[in-house]
Amino acid sequence: MNRRAPETHLLVCTGNSRSREARALVRVMEAEFLAGKGRRGGLARFYPDVFASREMGRLYGLVEARGKVVAALGARLVRIRSDGRRRSAAMIGFVVTVPSHRGCGLGQRLMTMTAEHLREAGIDYGVLWTRRLDLYRKCGWQLADPSLIGRWQGDGVPTIDATWSKAPFAPALRGRLNRLRPQPALERPVLIYDKLPYPAERLWTATVPGAYLLIGEKGDEAQALEWGGNPDRVTGLMTAAARRWPGLTLRGSTSDPLSRRLARSGLVSFEAEPAAMWISLAHPFRRRDGIWIPRLDRI
Repeated sequence: MNRRAPETHLLVCTGNSRSREARALVRVMEAEFLAGKGRRGGLARFYPDVFASREMGRLYGLVEARGKVVAALGARLVRIRSDGRRRSAAMIGFVVTVPSHRGCGLGQRLMTMTAEHLREAGIDYGVLWTRRLDLYRKCGWQLADPSLIGRWQGDGVPTIDATWSKAPFAPALRGRLNRLRPQPALERPVLIYDKLPYPAERLWTATVPGAYLLIGEKGDEAQALEWGGNPDRVTGLMTAAARRWPGLTLRGSTSDPLSRRLARSGLVSFEAEPAAMWISLAHPFRRRDGIWIPRLDRI
């Protein structure tokens, strides 16, 4: 039986705020998504785009009359280019209700109030990643994601000598990676290259003139998170990465030409991995508006 939800009000802070209220929101999220997963450090270390940026980061929470935070989430404001148009969106993540108040609908209330606040601010869409599809459908979200996950099978492909760099990347390299990205569907500030996407413990890039491969490493495992530039050179970089990390996995998209080429050639065995849900805010959302967002850009 659901318990009765307490009276609450919505609290909104910018991501770089050092106010007492903002720190209380961050503590609730860190207890769940860092300490609860055995990770050290603050969320600003892993997600500076949300927790250290006034321009992009937004923190939302529900607060009881006595001032206790009972639910919280983080958001990142982004710009999307699609079909020649430029839209605004808000990524939602780190949604948590404190354990003592779970089961009374506070998470759904927070999502609804956050969406209304973003709508009033003129944000066109919302997007989040989840496996709890039924929960968010109740709040008006719909599944729209062309993501793929695959395993490298191209052991016979010639490798290529590459320059390997470990994050944090030098400013010149961050700018080079940004220029080599495919025509961006999502505008990416270079700040994003300073983050460490979960569950990666290290972030690497392999580069050659005219191509790059971005890799997240955890122990002996690694995932190719994104790539850009000359397709043949990128394929050679994947071979080099697979020699460093046998069992290399890749995160691609049905809308990415290289992903389709790798699948047709048999170099990668892909399967669908849809987890992105979208919602209409200030602009109607159609399922085909659900573009692929690379792992590094997500929260």
